[in-house]
Amino acid sequence: MLRKESASAQKDFETYFDIIKDKAAHKAYYWNGVNEQNQKQYARAISSLNNAISLSPNSGSYYFSRSECYLANGDKLNALKDALKAKELGVNVTTEYLGRLN
Repeated sequence: MLRKESASAQKDFETYFDIIKDKAAHKAYYWNGVNEQNQKQYARAISSLNNAISLSPNSGSYYFSRSECYLANGDKLNALKDALKAKELGVNVTTEYLGRLN
């Protein structure tokens, strides 16, 4: 059932992106990236999170979510960079998580 709901949500996000083209779209890009991450579509999630970050570069949670996607794709270097940026921006990034990236 989750996949069916996620597919439906994906269509809603795409419709929203067609309608709104301003900086408020960063939240939609973020949630779309989270939705794609939940579907294990990590490359697509990274792309959505790139868009969110480009519109709102001081949102630490965006970097942390992208870090998780990089890690899932086996890219520990970029995962570490994003985790450190998220921490710098106030996200509680655990020592355990950082240890997984070394």
